[in-house]
Amino acid sequence: MSDTNLKAILDDEGRKACVFARDVRESATTYFGGLPRLPSDHAWPRHSQSGASLHFLAQIDCAGLPRFTESYLPPEGILYFFALMDEDFVWDRPQSGEAQAATRVLYSAAGAGAPERSAPATLPALYGGSDYRYRKPQWLGDWAFDRAPGQTVLPKNTMRSVETVSFPDAFAFGIYNEPCRQYRKLADSRLVADLAEKDISIADATGRLLKHQMLGAPAWMQGAEDLHESKILLLQLDSDHLMEWLWADVGMAQFWIDPADLASCRFGRAFATLGSS
Repeated sequence: MSDTNLKAILDDEGRKACVFARDVRESATTYFGGLPRLPSDHAWPRHSQSGASLHFLAQIDCAGLPRFTESYLPPEGILYFFALMDEDFVWDRPQSGEAQAATRVLYSAAGAGAPERSAPATLPALYGGSDYRYRKPQWLGDWAFDRAPGQTVLPKNTMRSVETVSFPDAFAFGIYNEPCRQYRKLADSRLVADLAEKDISIADATGRLLKHQMLGAPAWMQGAEDLHESKILLLQLDSDHLMEWLWADVGMAQFWIDPADLASCRFGRAFATLGSS
């Protein structure tokens, strides 16, 4: 398939998305890791089977998101994302209409003014207490984390959101092998160029693009291919050394929600999948 044909697909298939880049403002109310500003009328989520408290991943201030997101999300309030980050990472899909045992999404219309909630005593150590050392692929270096024994809270990184363009993966169009690699290269080039015009970079120290994203076209992860058409990507969290996130062989954690549940703000029915490309 020629570059001309690949570019034509990209021209036709671009979708608005919101991506996140690190923000130097300590006062930012959208952040990954740390402790949630969770109102007192919301309990800290627990695993519905084991009872273990879930780890806090991120909070997103809807009021600070790009305007186009108001077609999908509340115009204000806070979304909170939790998941059990133990050594097993068993995030089984829930039955229809039920909450996922190992992950949870909460929403509060009044969350922006809440104080930070202390971590509960029942919160287990991250990755089961191991340093989760990961040495492949070599271009990523050593993914050993400088984590204190028994650490339960992820490092806090304040984030800013920006509207950009996203593209379905080449696999969605039956494009494989070298044309697939070229398609992905062209798609990433368009993403980088669009963000550069807004003075935003989402590359880490190695040059790898960190695709933390809400809405738009999801990254193609094994085991979640069937969700691209029936669900909406609520939040995508990339493997990120500074966040001490390592998902499924340097893959991604993706939170999904049914369109009807999103329209009714039933965020408790969202669920997450883990996968690698």
